[in-house]
Amino acid sequence: MTLLPWIEINNFRGISHLQYEPKQVNLLIGRNNSGKSTILEAIYAVLMGKEVPTIFNQGRYLNRYGINVHAERASISADNHDFFISCSLSDLPADFSEKIVEKLNLVLFHNAKFTPSPFYQKKFIDYLINSRMVSFSVLDGNLRSIDVTPYKGFSEKLAADSQSIFAGADISPEDLQEYLYQFCRMSYGFSENVDANVGNIRFINNSDKLFYQVTADPLELIELDKFVLEHNLLPNVERLMEDGVVYRENDETYFLPYTVHGTGFSILLNLISTIRQCRDGVLLIEEPENHMHPGYLQVFVENLMLLARKLNVQVFLTTHSYDLIEAFANYSQYDEEESVEERDLIQITRIVKRRDEHELYNYTPSEAFAEMVEMKMDLRGT
Repeated sequence: MTLLPWIEINNFRGISHLQYEPKQVNLLIGRNNSGKSTILEAIYAVLMGKEVPTIFNQGRYLNRYGINVHAERASISADNHDFFISCSLSDLPADFSEKIVEKLNLVLFHNAKFTPSPFYQKKFIDYLINSRMVSFSVLDGNLRSIDVTPYKGFSEKLAADSQSIFAGADISPEDLQEYLYQFCRMSYGFSENVDANVGNIRFINNSDKLFYQVTADPLELIELDKFVLEHNLLPNVERLMEDGVVYRENDETYFLPYTVHGTGFSILLNLISTIRQCRDGVLLIEEPENHMHPGYLQVFVENLMLLARKLNVQVFLTTHSYDLIEAFANYSQYDEEESVEERDLIQITRIVKRRDEHELYNYTPSEAFAEMVEMKMDLRGT
């Protein structure tokens, strides 16, 4: 894929409106709740048409909670991709609306002790849609997902409204109450198969870095070992084995198991492995500095820059780390000709949120490091 030259976000999560023009390697800084992670999630959504997968969130799709609380619709555009989430059928073509109602009819009552007539099913589905309990997402003109998120807990309002909806239907009050009790404790999602055709997209959040271990996949470990040695990514590493690492020093080799390396080394291997799998794609990483020694951050930045260019990967990172910014600043200190190239590759963006507005300030690594005192509250503040 070609690099994303721009992205526009409207009413997605906490961002009302934002326009962003990234480069190949992009570092996002800002206070907590300034929108850093939301930008990463928006990029993933507009390319994949679904929510970022995590170890705690397998198989879930974007639902109404992706829409800003003050809006009826969220939209994200990037290059030649358009994505939106809505709770209103008026946003959809007639055939999409019919498909949504048809799928809801098939699913919502399949485990119930009763089967309402089509008349009462339609009344209930209309009620769910009008109450914003049904949302849907569309990627590049294709219906991507439908999500039903009922009220959490047994809502008295839902119970009263449902009794009115099903008045006259042959349903006992006890069966209806049992159905609503179960309904309020489930979410219903339907995914359409859409080929986004955007290459490899990878998102690594904080939990992924902690729980994922590349050594759990023998085939990936073999490929990673070849990759690390081919590009000399880890100094003194002779071989990555299933249970540890063989090092070479002064023409002698020695073995250290992974258990003595600590979390930082495992995270570094995970990040390098993910970059390797992201050829011609987009890599999104939340706070790569977490659990890594500053010395590893310099190794990480050097590997990241080498592989981003060699494999044509566009990278987006969030951070609260002085050390990571310094590592990028140190990396970009080449002679004048190479520095111009680096300025075209790396961009550090400071995000400032003022009420409902987001302002972006772009820097080269050296400019950002020179402004570090001013950025102190953005990096460390609450």
